[in-house]
Amino acid sequence: MLFGLLILTAGALALIPLESWVHQSLAGISGSLAEHFLLPLARIALIVLFLYAIYPSPMLAPQVLALAPALPQGHPPWSNLLNALFIASLILPLFPETQRFGAVILPLQSLLGALLFIHHFEDITGLDLRLPGGNAWMPVFVGALLLNHFGLRFLASSFKSRYGWDALSSYDAMALISQPPLILLFSRSFVAS
Repeated sequence: MLFGLLILTAGALALIPLESWVHQSLAGISGSLAEHFLLPLARIALIVLFLYAIYPSPMLAPQVLALAPALPQGHPPWSNLLNALFIASLILPLFPETQRFGAVILPLQSLLGALLFIHHFEDITGLDLRLPGGNAWMPVFVGALLLNHFGLRFLASSFKSRYGWDALSSYDAMALISQPPLILLFSRSFVAS
């Protein structure tokens, strides 16, 4: 898990100057292309690397891993994961609500990636995994995302006023570091039925 978090942190920090340059220097078609295609693709790549680095443990609870006949050797195919996450990054911003709440896009992509990994784990082990209590996890997950979002906005504006950093780039980098690990709270809640 530390390796996955190091990948996320290093990648997110490397994206700050790139995002700042895109926000400040590019306009028109090239700016839109970078903002809606290249930067989301870079974030998706970091999410994929994070998920691969932590799969299958500590993505799933030890009790679930103990029930598996043998630890899975394969990973979900890159193409399926990249396609699903990239399509989500293109489709989600089209909905008006996600434009107002842009902070939900990255967690939804991470959630989708985690669900693909869990489905792959079920396929290769024959286990049937489920969340205890059905959808009772949703309010807790949404609450954690909201707290994370407002905390990051406060920090990003503080960095802008104190150090002159680009607030949007700082927010995106901190979200990339802090939001995908929230997915572990979700994925580790699965139990075998």
